[in-house]
Amino acid sequence: GDAVAYSLTESAIQTGSKESEEEAACPHRRLLVGHTASMLTSVELSSPSDDDLPQFLLSADRDEKVRVSHFPFTTRIHGFLLGHEAYVTNIALYNRYCLSCGGDGTLRVWDYRSCDELVIVNLQSLDQAFGTTAIPTKVVAVGQSSEHDSDKCTFYVSVIYDGSNNMDTFLVDTKGDKLEIAKSQQFTLSSQPLAIVPWKDTQVLALLRNEKFLIVCETKKGSAEPQVVATLTDSASSLSPDDLPDSLLEKDKHGNIAMIKNNENRGPAQQMPWNDAKRKDTARTRNKRARQRRRKTPGGGSEEEDNEKGR
Repeated sequence: GDAVAYSLTESAIQTGSKESEEEAACPHRRLLVGHTASMLTSVELSSPSDDDLPQFLLSADRDEKVRVSHFPFTTRIHGFLLGHEAYVTNIALYNRYCLSCGGDGTLRVWDYRSCDELVIVNLQSLDQAFGTTAIPTKVVAVGQSSEHDSDKCTFYVSVIYDGSNNMDTFLVDTKGDKLEIAKSQQFTLSSQPLAIVPWKDTQVLALLRNEKFLIVCETKKGSAEPQVVATLTDSASSLSPDDLPDSLLEKDKHGNIAMIKNNENRGPAQQMPWNDAKRKDTARTRNKRARQRRRKTPGGGSEEEDNEKGR
């Protein structure tokens, strides 16, 4: 679970810390952050601020958390966004807000500067006409460019789901003392959207699985149907729908989502080292020797006291 930066020019990347031998050997590549023993799912970098606030690198993983690190000094951890009850699939930034979605079926809005959770939307418990049981996989935020740097602004959030043709949009209002989020509308597209990105102001650009074109969706409530903005005939001429993924989430041969830790079928989790008999015997022997050494010290207790305590 590593996030790595590559330079697109001839100049070396600013490291912000003492270079390792690997970084010195490859100055155009730099390791930003690493999530120990966890799968990295999404990375976002905040925009430079005009009020001398630091930049932050946000990285999400399958262990239900989003890490907020200073940039470029990414070894300094600013904090964590904790609240998801399952793996985080995607994050997006708008102004000082972080939006996240995950395997628990929720959309969450955070203030990543203070690491406070502001709003939770349970996408799987909305009314039947608007809700879905699918897992949200991508989230983007769009708004008027003139309001982007304002602490009080209104913007739209779009969410797509695994195995679903729907794209839901929400209106986020930060003009009052309390942030509020409300449903805007739902698009039912001709096939599953594989990716969405911000377009112009309140528009979202979507790539569909079974179509050879890009469409643009207006996120404002009551807007027109999605419009085709570009064709992909050149790049998609050699592709068929079978060449594109059926799911945006990695799954095993049984169709189980691999990011769910209970479905892990490889690596240490599958081998269950904590349940290994030899490992347990080694731990018992080590603990027994530690008790014997402790009893030899003043006030270290006796064997009878250890037996009473179940040691």
